[in-house]
Amino acid sequence: MSETAGKDEARDALNVVICNWARDYQYAILPAQDDDPARPDGRRHFRTVWSKRSAREPIPEAVVSVYFTMVPKQPRGYRITYVIEKQRYVHSVDDALQFQPAWLERVLEAKVAAVDKLYELNRQPRARKT
Repeated sequence: MSETAGKDEARDALNVVICNWARDYQYAILPAQDDDPARPDGRRHFRTVWSKRSAREPIPEAVVSVYFTMVPKQPRGYRITYVIEKQRYVHSVDDALQFQPAWLERVLEAKVAAVDKLYELNRQPRARKT
């Protein structure tokens, strides 16, 4: 099997898993920066970027990244784990606690609130010592 075929197979397997996770969101599957197709263990790393668009706001205010690690299982398939943004907890697709779209929503809301706060702070003059 070529490296490209392995990458496509892993990407397709990931797409099957996440395609129904959050129907109100759009996502893109990208190779992660640390992905090395030549790894002897066949491990693959992907970054998915999730956004929520609407007719009124076709350009999303913020996006959420979910980082996936896929390790081949014998005889077929992958063990898939993921981390949402910079969170510490490593989720597994096989966990009893299934993916919740609210996790994406919380991260998006926090990002939008942070940007709103920055704009608010920039509109006010900075307090100076006299």
